[in-house]
Amino acid sequence: GCDQTYNLDVVAYQGPTRSQPSAMQVVSLACPNSIPVSGMSYASLTSTSVNIAWNPHPHASTYRVLYSYDAGNTFGQFNLGNVSSYNSWMGFSSGNTVVLKIQAQTPLGWSVMDAGSEISFVVP
Repeated sequence: GCDQTYNLDVVAYQGPTRSQPSAMQVVSLACPNSIPVSGMSYASLTSTSVNIAWNPHPHASTYRVLYSYDAGNTFGQFNLGNVSSYNSWMGFSSGNTVVLKIQAQTPLGWSVMDAGSEISFVVP
């Protein structure tokens, strides 16, 4: 599995002779969905649109944007392809406190989110 630590005993053989076991610890790589999307940012904010961008996720096949126009109390969502930006918006209006979150679809499900996968702003 991923994100696991394994303890191994390694033994060398040469003909009938065998070495003493050597203890070894191996840590597997992080699960793809345990890595959050990072670097979420926005630009060109107007009262009706915004451009958002993020760093590409190493295991993403597609992305999902979760959006709220009421400071994070309720969320909707929409899916995007394998892109690292979205250059249009509609639905919010002046004075809304918008929260946007980004997730990557990985082979093991949607990625976790952290501070780097979320932005918020008040619409001018």
